[in-house]
Amino acid sequence: MGVFRFILALAVVLGHTAYEGPRLMSPGDAVHVFFVISGFYMCMVIRRKYGCTARGVGVFYLNRFLRLYPTFLFAVIGSMAWYFFCRWSTGGTGKPAAIMELAGWLPSWGWWALWVPNFTLVGVDLPAWFNALADGGVALAGPANAPVMGEGAYWLGYGLWVGPSWTIGCEIWFYAMAPLVLARGPWLRIVGAGALSAALYLLVSRYFLYGGYFIWVFWFWLFALGMVGFLVYEKFEGRVGEFFQKNPVFGWVVAGLCWAAFTVPYLLGWKIPSWVVITAAVPLVPLLFHITKSNRADRILGEFSYPVYCTHMLAAEINQTLIGVLKMDWGWLVWMNIGTTLVASVVCVFLIEQPFEQIRARIASRVAHG
Repeated sequence: MGVFRFILALAVVLGHTAYEGPRLMSPGDAVHVFFVISGFYMCMVIRRKYGCTARGVGVFYLNRFLRLYPTFLFAVIGSMAWYFFCRWSTGGTGKPAAIMELAGWLPSWGWWALWVPNFTLVGVDLPAWFNALADGGVALAGPANAPVMGEGAYWLGYGLWVGPSWTIGCEIWFYAMAPLVLARGPWLRIVGAGALSAALYLLVSRYFLYGGYFIWVFWFWLFALGMVGFLVYEKFEGRVGEFFQKNPVFGWVVAGLCWAAFTVPYLLGWKIPSWVVITAAVPLVPLLFHITKSNRADRILGEFSYPVYCTHMLAAEINQTLIGVLKMDWGWLVWMNIGTTLVASVVCVFLIEQPFEQIRARIASRVAHG
């Protein structure tokens, strides 16, 4: 699963920052598959590690916070430091960041409503619901108000220090709901909540900004698909394990075919419909998990997917500036973005995430031992 997650993170990097050069799937499809994977993993850890007791749920929330927040904070601080450095080095003549420019559009309460989620992640997806207006008001971001900057309206979704953080905000909402959905009768609750989310998505797709693309409630059905995938896997895990134990080589052939299915078509320039990508991910996620769950190299590679995701847009901003200042060929941009993002991810994994992982492991062991 680690290789798969890294491929998805790389697809987001290329989709957001590769103006020329290789592409994988659209960043939107990669994010959707990440949501399916998250549903699978969270269903697994709650049912097998934390449980749905008050203590177990509390530790689950704490460990999720320790997993997401340190790397995210690193990306926020890095983005702010780069912005203020650029403002200082240009004597304040450069274009201000959207979140800074919005300070002149929003009343004081709106300023706090935008800045607090940028540091806490709680509700960071909610600004995408609204546009700030030049007269100081706020309006719902309907289809007539496509994302704009100026011209009497300013979409609040631009006001993020870490551009992809809205997806992490969606994850937090899902983490908050997951123990409730899994408490009793998980099948009925998962299917019911997923169906309601899908219905809301279909309802707003014609009437709301980007079909509600940045709003968590319209994507809960993807998490639900991942949870269903785990429940089915849990039911047949023994048989699957017995089969691959007898045919270990076949398992890695299947894993290779799965990875190829999510890379080769896009490298060939084929356009795969989103519903095909999502449908394929639901059975492939449990399959890849089972085949690779004991492989240390695969797990280590997967650890880089989250910091790659958090830091890639900061890397792109830095590299675009460097190419402009040094008058380099823009064809270098994609490779510089990949290289810079990987370096930042190594720093995150070894200096930030691994120390916190030890803390998380100790906290989880206390639940396991009562």
